[in-house]
Amino acid sequence: VNMGNGRAIRNLQRALNILNHGGNDYPDLIEDGRFGPNTLNAVMKNKNPDGVVKYMNAFQGEFYATLAEKKHSQEAFTNGWAERL
Repeated sequence: VNMGNGRAIRNLQRALNILNHGGNDYPDLIEDGRFGPNTLNAVMKNKNPDGVVKYMNAFQGEFYATLAEKKHSQEAFTNGWAERL
């Protein structure tokens, strides 16, 4: 929610790419932040939905950590961000 749709979809696409067994389950996706037919196909063919969620949470945490590291004023929000993870 607080990262925008594009970033959330890119995180989804990234997770799906990691979990596609080298392209054997479905082709790698372009991580463009658009939810089109290729992304939908990958979601439907993915065999590890729990893994997708875990990777997406990890990517979200990585995003928050990078924000706080780049701009120390953002550290005021890190406890709330951790709750969202």
